[in-house]
Amino acid sequence: MACASDATEWTYQWYLARRSPDAEPHDSSYHGNPLFGCFYFAVRDATIIRPHFISNDLPGMRPLSQERLDVRRAELQQMFGHIKTHVPQARAVQGNSWLYNLDAYCRLFPHEYTSSMPISTEHEFQFLALWGQCFDRHWQVRSEVADVLLQRVDALSHLADLRLCFSYQIKQPCCSID
Repeated sequence: MACASDATEWTYQWYLARRSPDAEPHDSSYHGNPLFGCFYFAVRDATIIRPHFISNDLPGMRPLSQERLDVRRAELQQMFGHIKTHVPQARAVQGNSWLYNLDAYCRLFPHEYTSSMPISTEHEFQFLALWGQCFDRHWQVRSEVADVLLQRVDALSHLADLRLCFSYQIKQPCCSID
């Protein structure tokens, strides 16, 4: 990659050269992880499962709609069956996303998992756990969300409160994998 005259252009070119394609509905892996429909997971600290959601449902489908509820739950059952077999040391499930603010997402999980969801106080500005709320499923900026965010940033008086400018905070449900 040739040197760009400004840092923004260089960063964009670096991103283009290294980005990976979005997952397709029938893919079996995503970024090297097994994919179960709209879900994959990461293992943290050898015993904690971190579920991840991607919007790769069939064309024309709304992945969190009531009509897709049984499909999403079946995907989660498949994923946790895989975890039981392939990650037997797993002891807990811990989420970390703005999506837990949505009833449509929370209804996918057992009540024991979503009954307590403390808000993260970590500064996770570089992750989609926070920024994902600013994009639609086609990675287009949701202007109504972005406009509110920018208005709140303009009115901000203390940089330490930056995360509070987002409409949804990152919630962190956690429970035993059992």
